[in-house]
Amino acid sequence: MDKHLLEAKIRYQVACEEKAHHLVLQLLEPGITEDELVNAGLYLTPNHYQDITEERAISRICGYPVCVNQITKNFCSNECYKASVYYQKQISTSPLWSRKEEKPTPIDLLPKEMNR
Repeated sequence: MDKHLLEAKIRYQVACEEKAHHLVLQLLEPGITEDELVNAGLYLTPNHYQDITEERAISRICGYPVCVNQITKNFCSNECYKASVYYQKQISTSPLWSRKEEKPTPIDLLPKEMNR
C-alpha cells in the first residue's frame, strides 16, 4: 500500500475515534434530545454506548441519555433500561472507519407507548 494512502487511512481512523470520543462526552451531559441520540448512534460502537451508560450512572444520572432523572442504580426505571437496550442493539458493531463504505442503518428509539 502506498505510504500516502496508508497515512490518509490512519488519519481517517483517528478522526473517527475522535468524533466518537466527542460524542461520548456530549452524551454524558443531561439534556440530550432524542434527535441528538439518534444521530450519535451512527458514530458510536456498542462499547462507546456502554461507557456512556456507566459514566452517567457514576454521576448519578439515569444511564439512558435522553433521561435526566437522578438515580441510585444505573437507570431510573425499567422503561429507561429497556429503551437503552433497544437503542444499543441497533448500533453497528463494525469499526467506525469502515462505515463510510456502508449504507447507514437508521436508528430509532423505543416508542414510549411500547415501553410500558
